[in-house]
Amino acid sequence: MDTSTCLNPPTLTPIVKVRQVRWPADASALESIREQVFIKEQKVPPHIEWDGQEQDSQHFIAYYNGTPVGTARLVKHYKLTRMAVLKHYRNQGVGNALIKAVSRSAMHAGMSELTANAQIDALGFYLKHNFTVTGDSYYEANILHKPISKPLGFSAP
Repeated sequence: MDTSTCLNPPTLTPIVKVRQVRWPADASALESIREQVFIKEQKVPPHIEWDGQEQDSQHFIAYYNGTPVGTARLVKHYKLTRMAVLKHYRNQGVGNALIKAVSRSAMHAGMSELTANAQIDALGFYLKHNFTVTGDSYYEANILHKPISKPLGFSAP
């Protein structure tokens, strides 16, 4: 019996997919991820996290091998907000997939620019996706942020 395949199984590439979803139909998954990342991990007060813009926003969920692990929200004036990836799934392509999906959606809606407010700890991630800093640092929920934006075009971010 040849056991070489058992000793060295092929490496499986994880599959990351992003779906645009609706509030409140998918609120449970969206809330779960945001509560874990923002409220529990980053200590954002719930009254700041739940800002009343859920109904009027486009929501995205990133799935890692079928498990919901990341979210992003595009508010009605096409600002990227509430992007969160569960800690265990960071640096595995989930954030990249979310940025691409949100950028495509905003571009499809005719927007020429996508804006956001990046937490300083995540600024490098956004800069790698062609965002630039557009203003001074400020605190929100005791977390230092910088306003950022990127042009939207026909090339992939």
